[in-house]
Amino acid sequence: PIMRTTKNGRAKTAIAKILTMLIISTIFTLLFTLSSFAVYGLRIGFSSPDNVIQALPTFILSPYQITIGQYFLITIGVKLLTFAVFSMTITTLSVVFYNYILIYFSGLGLFGLNFLFYTISFIDSNSVFKNLNLVATAITSPLFTRYRAMNFFGNVSGLVPSMCVLFPLLIAACVIMT
Repeated sequence: PIMRTTKNGRAKTAIAKILTMLIISTIFTLLFTLSSFAVYGLRIGFSSPDNVIQALPTFILSPYQITIGQYFLITIGVKLLTFAVFSMTITTLSVVFYNYILIYFSGLGLFGLNFLFYTISFIDSNSVFKNLNLVATAITSPLFTRYRAMNFFGNVSGLVPSMCVLFPLLIAACVIMT
């Protein structure tokens, strides 16, 4: 007998599942991010979105010439990119493992490994594993407080530009594998 057949073909079904995962990730990321900003805005208030980011005490050493409004949009973009990488990795793992329990445990293990790399204090502070893991990039403010570079196989590379290149490549790899 033919197993795992689909009405619209395997490619259409895979694309539909990938798009559904990305849409759900986007909705929940926007929901949680915007609710946090709304609570902050209602509790403390916002300054003008046209002020440079260096006007805030936390970002005095930031090398990025952006406004607070641009920082807000970049923060949302970085979080969307981070959670898209996580959700696409879980989607790819679901293709590899057909058992739901293995999928859940692999997702938990992926998050746990990223959290471990983020919290271990004896890893070099410029390590790729410490700075470009999903937990470190989901917390966006440390990315912009000052210039951060890392040792990328003997070369100096800025953290934010590296993330903007590496994460879309990871998403593309996951889509291809799915």
